[in-house]
Amino acid sequence: MIYKNTLALLPALILAACGGDEQTINQPALPGSLIYSFPADGQAEVSPKAKPVLRFANALTEDEATLAGKILINGQANQASVTLVDGGRSLELTPNAGLSLGTDYTIEFAAPLLAEGNREIATPNAFGPAGIQFSTRGGLSGIAGLDNTSDTFAVAEMIPSADGFSGQWISPPSACGSPSPYIRNGRPWAAPSPWSTVPGKPFRQPSW
Repeated sequence: MIYKNTLALLPALILAACGGDEQTINQPALPGSLIYSFPADGQAEVSPKAKPVLRFANALTEDEATLAGKILINGQANQASVTLVDGGRSLELTPNAGLSLGTDYTIEFAAPLLAEGNREIATPNAFGPAGIQFSTRGGLSGIAGLDNTSDTFAVAEMIPSADGFSGQWISPPSACGSPSPYIRNGRPWAAPSPWSTVPGKPFRQPSW
């Protein structure tokens, strides 16, 4: 009888040694993802009036002030006001001083953004350096010193390209007009509606 009582007490003694009668097991965070951004990574000639937009696979769980401190624009936090839209699945960034003409920008995360489903979203990257890199267009004043973004003259882009490039799918098009992934000039590129997403047709870019 004494032997049986000793065995019955062992689980309680082990539990007490672990620090109490309740334990919390922390599940490892799962990776989240950015599914769309405007501007896209590597995009050029962006309007200085544009407001960057980030779209995620899962709704974010942090407030706007916290997100503004985590989102870096050219390495600096709190450079834009952050607005959560679509139930937290999208972010609209409004740069405090607007975007400058003919300027390179990088959007990064100082720390992972937290999302539903115990997910963490790290700094996105389609190609090249980490983050979303884009550049704004020059001015439209007609004054070379204000409008030119380079000291030399060169063709920046041809649509369609000189080698006869036409859009090709790298995965089936998604429904409801959502962005469809392309290979453009050898690099991933997402064409949001109403841009042309028909293989073999020239890309139709919005005018701004």
